Amino acid sequence: MSTILLVDDEKNILKALSRELASRGYVVVTAQNGFEALDTIASDRVDLVMLDVVMPDMDGIEVLRKIKELRKDLPVIMMSAQGNIEMAVNATKLGAYHFIEKEGKEPELDGMFLLIESGLALSRLKEENLELSEKLDEK
Repeated sequence: MSTILLVDDEKNILKALSRELASRGYVVVTAQNGFEALDTIASDRVDLVMLDVVMPDMDGIEVLRKIKELRKDLPVIMMSAQGNIEMAVNATKLGAYHFIEKEGKEPELDGMFLLIESGLALSRLKEENLELSEKLDEK
């Protein structure tokens, strides 16, 4: 079972998306700001992060930078209701797996679940590749 860290400063979005993700079989951990998110990533097993861009204190772009310092291969899907092409390009250059726009207040669910599954699959492939490389190095 995969664990998804959902980071958003809006409680209603955390609640709604948590419910949807849990209904699809994911373990959901939430954080309302970047500091909580980074603490969670440092201490818990997280397989994918869904990260809002616009948050107080530390915005999602800065959180993304710090996540990539902690765990370079952790897939991060950026979310924003106020997104633009420049923001999406910047996030992708910094290592975001994908950038989705929240329709109104929530992202479009079917597309979001496809992204989550492909991000998790890519992450598993990277882990398997690393394990195989380490085994070959041992010989």
